[in-house]
Amino acid sequence: MKKLISGVLFSTLTSTLMAFTSHENAYVTGTVIEMEGESYQVAPLSEMTQDQAENFFAGNTPFIVLKCEQGSNFPFNFSLTGEFLSVNSGEAPQTIQTIQILKTCYVKCLKKTAFFSGETTGYTLLFSTNLQDWKNFDEFFTATVGVFIQAKDEAKLVQFNLELNQRN
Repeated sequence: MKKLISGVLFSTLTSTLMAFTSHENAYVTGTVIEMEGESYQVAPLSEMTQDQAENFFAGNTPFIVLKCEQGSNFPFNFSLTGEFLSVNSGEAPQTIQTIQILKTCYVKCLKKTAFFSGETTGYTLLFSTNLQDWKNFDEFFTATVGVFIQAKDEAKLVQFNLELNQRN
């Protein structure tokens, strides 16, 4: 169950970060930093375009670090599909929620490659609060998930709660 929840959280976070981007083709500005003997450009999430986000999450920009800045607000639309459940928060303006970043963090996307063939086998997101200590999703975050059913008369309300915190 923990792996399933982690997978859902990871997928939701990835989709959410991609959805936060605009569709304009503006150049991402940001500071250049040195880490591990390499130069990285720190790109604010709020300035990324759709193309830049797609390249980032495909692992095509390994020297870009995404800055998710405290106080930033982004529209949020949640969708869940699968064999047992289907949820969509809708696309009408009255159903779109907002996500606010409460603590600045940084995200790197790296390609996973097979040792012998060198083929890409997937991607991994690494998270940091200080641009020095990088951890994967499960090592960086801890989560509590709650599902509640509220029954009033004939109506039933299913409530989904998620608390996502930095792991110590």
